[in-house]
Amino acid sequence: MCWKLHTLVVVGCLALLLALQAGAADSTEVAPHRKAKSPTGAMIRSMLVPGWGQVYNGKYLKALVYAGTQLSFLYGAHVQNNRYHHYRDIGYNVDADFYQSDRNRLLWWLFGITLVSMGDAFVDAHLSQFDVSDDLSARIEPHVDPDQAAIVLSLSIFFDHHVRNP
Repeated sequence: MCWKLHTLVVVGCLALLLALQAGAADSTEVAPHRKAKSPTGAMIRSMLVPGWGQVYNGKYLKALVYAGTQLSFLYGAHVQNNRYHHYRDIGYNVDADFYQSDRNRLLWWLFGITLVSMGDAFVDAHLSQFDVSDDLSARIEPHVDPDQAAIVLSLSIFFDHHVRNP
């Protein structure tokens, strides 16, 4: 029974690594238009398979971290469940209660990290269209205000070079 879970974890990690290799793109290539990601689709993917929502969003390192964390909690809960059943069957109820409590704690942690993963995938998909320009600049310029006979300093912050007026 335990070797099946080990096999499942190894196969899951290999599948994730293959997905990372298949989805890897040249970082020097600039795409003219970014494809819109579905936030709900990313969230559901992240709920169904650990790290899938992050792979969908192109966040491969996050996918590896989330998948590893979730699979570790799942494996730990499986081990503690086996220990719980073992000690319950031989009549050591104090030990059985400890392992049952530990198993439940690990399942709650799994649930929590899954919710965090889902939220992260949802937000990343929403931000997939966010344009980060290379020109993030600020200028402070003096201007003369003839109505008040004063010199005024203005601060201009440019977030996108396409919007700036020369």
